Amino acid sequence: MEAQPTREAVGLREAELEQAAQEVLGYVAEHPGSDPFDIAVALDLDMDFVEDIAERLVGEGRLTRGDHTLSEPDT
Repeated sequence: MEAQPTREAVGLREAELEQAAQEVLGYVAEHPGSDPFDIAVALDLDMDFVEDIAERLVGEGRLTRGDHTLSEPDT
């Protein structure tokens, strides 16, 4: 099993993985159907890092993925 990184160099700043995941969740809650690129720009995070976080959150059932979009799961 591959270890998850605890810190990533992202954009102009560093962010803890869980901190960045919480920021992504917060952004998506305020902007349903967000494109990962828009999330990366808005949060000043690296696009690949946002994609990694999105995959993790989708796998955990905390986000759903549409055609190039992310949303909160239906409750």
